[in-house]
Amino acid sequence: MKITNSYSSIWATAIITLLNDHALNGYEIAHECGMDLDAFKDPTAVCSPAIMAALWKRLDVELHEKRDVFSQSQLGVEVAQRINLASFDALSFSMMASDSLVSAFHRAIKYLNAVHQNVLIKLSKENESYSMEIDVSSVSDEVPQASVDGLIALLVKLVRFLDNTLHAPLAVKLCRPKPIMNSGLDRYFGVSVHYQAEHNTLIFSKALFEKRLKTADLSVAHQNDQVVEHYIQAFEKVNIVQRVKRYVHQTLVDDGPTAEGVARELGISKRTLQRYLSAKGTTFKEILDGDRKVLAHKYLSNGIKNVADLTCRLGFSDASSFCRAFKRWYGCSTSKYSYQLRQSQRAQLNSVMCQAPISHLPSGMEAESRPVITAAT
Repeated sequence: MKITNSYSSIWATAIITLLNDHALNGYEIAHECGMDLDAFKDPTAVCSPAIMAALWKRLDVELHEKRDVFSQSQLGVEVAQRINLASFDALSFSMMASDSLVSAFHRAIKYLNAVHQNVLIKLSKENESYSMEIDVSSVSDEVPQASVDGLIALLVKLVRFLDNTLHAPLAVKLCRPKPIMNSGLDRYFGVSVHYQAEHNTLIFSKALFEKRLKTADLSVAHQNDQVVEHYIQAFEKVNIVQRVKRYVHQTLVDDGPTAEGVARELGISKRTLQRYLSAKGTTFKEILDGDRKVLAHKYLSNGIKNVADLTCRLGFSDASSFCRAFKRWYGCSTSKYSYQLRQSQRAQLNSVMCQAPISHLPSGMEAESRPVITAAT
């Protein structure tokens, strides 16, 4: 068994399949978005976030007339449903051969954290449950919400596949605002979704996650682990910028990220790190500044306006340094920027309410059958 599919190609293929399912030429549309499908023959290939964002947005546009089939907010779920879990190659086998969902998801999360750009997933035990937190706070606003929904739906799909049931999470919490129109997410997850949460979180019962899987075979799991580990190492070697971005994001609220610290984390010298980043056309300082800028916008968008709090969250030594940086980024103070955000959000809300067809309002939605999860072959 070997790794033959890149992570980007798995999602691109699912989007293309959804487009094809609605009598559209998915391959042509992907090409028009700048996607080089031949490049995906390399399993470590990564499609740029800008191109993936363009493909997600084009999907939204092309299916605009298909809203009688599913709502805009359900695009991510529809794409996740079209992912063939066998596409994950050796990872699929190691997860199926795990002794429990806990060990299976430790394997999956290690892989996803390595290959998924700007996303960090954490699994933790909390009394009688297991919590899966999906941190996308460092992701640019250019990334469509549907792609985040799709990742969360994929995680639930993996649980159902491995347990061979349509098991519903105990709770689903999403950072996103509650959709104006019925998104169908409640029906897919099998539980009422809590919106505008601090973190994207899936919560499952301890009994479910710790029970022994019927397909458990540790020798098979360990054999495939070696293949996955080799792939992750090869992937990380060619994706140094993403690894640096992840380190920066994880250490902002601690002692603050440093070039020396990330070099130590990666097991290389500071000079080697600088050389690698220079070859990619960037520097550690630029990555740090860019992450802080994106996070500042997101925190203000979520109502976090206290300057002292923002200074701490973004790893600045003092408030004046943060305020100077913010004015350099956005050309105004945090209070003025917050006001502009509120005005923009109100305008968008009014626009959506005026344009939403009556047939798409919650009261007019018909019940949707729950998804059927079948074993990937």
